[in-house]
Amino acid sequence: MKTSEKKNSVYSSVECILNNYLTVNNHRKTPERFAILKAVYSINGHFTLDELGEKLVADHKFPVSRATLYNTLNLFMELRLVIRHRFQGTTKYEA
Repeated sequence: MKTSEKKNSVYSSVECILNNYLTVNNHRKTPERFAILKAVYSINGHFTLDELGEKLVADHKFPVSRATLYNTLNLFMELRLVIRHRFQGTTKYEA
């Protein structure tokens, strides 16, 4: 399996987890949540909230507020799709 195929497979799996959670808990399936998920899984390594926001604008032309990013990343952490790290006063995330 090629690297791109593995990434697509992983993204499909996490997208399914998010989709199922939103359905079961009667949450809205917003384009913002799925755009953020796609951006998160396209980043290799650690990233900050600001870096994620910049990637959404640069790659997807999809600006979202810091509050939306923060709340969505908290949801992803609850679902164990994202991990938060604290390094010397800086918070970074990784998929």
